[in-house]
Amino acid sequence: MQQLSEELEISLPDFVNGNAAFRLGNVSIDIRNTSSGCFFHSLVHPVPSSHKEEVYMRAMQGNLLGQGTGGNVLALDESGKFLTLSRDLYQPTEYLFFRETLEEFFNYVRYWKEEIARIAAESSG
Repeated sequence: MQQLSEELEISLPDFVNGNAAFRLGNVSIDIRNTSSGCFFHSLVHPVPSSHKEEVYMRAMQGNLLGQGTGGNVLALDESGKFLTLSRDLYQPTEYLFFRETLEEFFNYVRYWKEEIARIAAESSG
């Protein structure tokens, strides 16, 4: 995290008990060290109650062969109210791969935030 913090010229938290969380703009990302690598997780956007089916359909399409997620996984949180995006890195990775994967994950979180906001705006307009 120190090298990433220096490259981005921002303050990032150190891992505490194998976990770190940070926010860039409107994107929050949790990173957890696991026994097999690390895990990225983000709450993407509340699911608009008026068009749940459309959001679910878009999420399923996005998850299909990872085409709309870059290999990340869209899901619902435990409450069923938020769309989430997650990524498991299964092996110890070199820093460059970690950074590029985190950057890609961040970009997909932003994309899906915008996509769900678009669906919500269309449903109310």
